[in-house]
Amino acid sequence: AAAAPAAAAAGGFEHDSPINVGHWMQKPNTHFFPCKRLVQNGQSMPRYLVVTPTHLMDLEAHKTKLNVANLKAWNDLLDLDKVTFNRNDQHIVTFIFKAKDGGKAKGYMYVMDEKSLKRSVECIQQNLKALKAANP
Repeated sequence: AAAAPAAAAAGGFEHDSPINVGHWMQKPNTHFFPCKRLVQNGQSMPRYLVVTPTHLMDLEAHKTKLNVANLKAWNDLLDLDKVTFNRNDQHIVTFIFKAKDGGKAKGYMYVMDEKSLKRSVECIQQNLKALKAANP
């Protein structure tokens, strides 16, 4: 069975749902950045950070299917509270999203090459600017 463009659940996406990467790569203002996500135990997991016009998605390549990835995290760009950079390692960035429904704020830490890091932040800024202009 082909992967759905994105599974809808509660107005968003389902965690670990299969994502058709080709579908998303064809969308305007959607950018893919290879990276590694740093997790609490210090391990790094190969991922793709995807900046869409409205969301930031964290995809893990499917282990056996080409052009399919599993959705590991997704957040609305309008919920992005801040972006921090590691003083000791310029390749590490943390995206912090506002808490929802009384929960805790969520932070995701990634390692990227300098060019991808710079370009991903530029894309986020451009898409946020467009979103805020469309939703004053």
